[in-house]
Amino acid sequence: MTQDPDARDLPTAPALALLAQLPGQVAVVGADGTVLAVNTGWRAFAAGNGLSPGLAEGGNYLKVCDAAGGEEAAYAQLAAAGIRGVLAGRQHEFNLDYPCHAPQQRRWFRMQVVPVGWAGAQAALVMHTDITGLRQARDEVLRLNASLERRVQRRTRQLELANKELEAFSYSVSHDLKAPLAAIDGFTHVLAERLRDRMDERESGYLQRVRAGVAAMFGLIDAMLSLHQLARSAPLRRTNVDISAMAHALVEELRAAEPDRICRIIIEPGMVMTCDASLMAVVLRNLIGNAWKFSSRKEVMQLEVGLEWGAPAGFTTLRVSDRGAGFDPKLASKLFAPFQRLHHASDFPGTGIGLATVQRIVQRHGGSVRAEAELGEGASFFVSLPEVYQDTVDSNRED
Repeated sequence: MTQDPDARDLPTAPALALLAQLPGQVAVVGADGTVLAVNTGWRAFAAGNGLSPGLAEGGNYLKVCDAAGGEEAAYAQLAAAGIRGVLAGRQHEFNLDYPCHAPQQRRWFRMQVVPVGWAGAQAALVMHTDITGLRQARDEVLRLNASLERRVQRRTRQLELANKELEAFSYSVSHDLKAPLAAIDGFTHVLAERLRDRMDERESGYLQRVRAGVAAMFGLIDAMLSLHQLARSAPLRRTNVDISAMAHALVEELRAAEPDRICRIIIEPGMVMTCDASLMAVVLRNLIGNAWKFSSRKEVMQLEVGLEWGAPAGFTTLRVSDRGAGFDPKLASKLFAPFQRLHHASDFPGTGIGLATVQRIVQRHGGSVRAEAELGEGASFFVSLPEVYQDTVDSNRED
């Protein structure tokens, strides 16, 4: 047999000395399967586990493997095939993890076989390493993963149930609550018409306040439903959106509604963000609308829309600033919570749902939103969205 060029032809004496120093259980197996030499670790392992005498020096490793039976027979056959492959030069290395259980302990070993020259002839160095600890660690990881998977499945079922309950609640809100409100509004309208000439100013004011309360309640219900529907809406469709053009269009709508208002508007040209265009329009409508509303008591309405320098890597940050009423920075934690208002409704009307909607949309995009303000000095909102472009349906939607 031609010697493998990778095998080292070691003199017998140095080879035996080197073999004795190797850790683990190591044997040298000749071309016919004869065990030519073993180290101390191999002898101790064989004695402690009652292994076949055929695995001692002079025995035939391959015959022992071929004759193996029971549950470990398959591993023994794989080992024999691997050793023969290395001895024949068909492969330069063979590895196998196999069980070798002692009477009182479940153990696993890793066999590694490489070619070696031994006393001028082709042989194989067979090394066995105890990997019981590694197997136990692997089994523990698998157990933890299975436990985590069960917990995720349980949590998913809980979320599905919660979503169904939320759907039922939303249906109740849109039908069961709106119906009596519509009745109240209708009957108060009829009373106001019938009693128009018999009511004094105070009584007429009472009816007006009732109808105003009903209208406010309708607005809150619609806002709550809109926020819920936003979480259940269609998948994101990200494109490169012209933010400058969108902002100009929204400002023109507001100006058309209040043509006499004095405004100083600065919109940075050429702004582009990667986002869902329809949802980004909702974000801008809320932010620019808030700037417009909370600047209503200023002689000159000032609005700036531009990109913020120093955005985090991979993100684009949009800034919307005004010089309006602002808010107390100490109350900023309440800013994006639904129905939380930092100003009295009589000063600045609204439902308190706009900024919660903004945050929900931005979070669906994988971004973030924050605000800076001083009471009476205006506010700035910063919307950061990832720059990753997707021309397909977003797979990370909320189901």
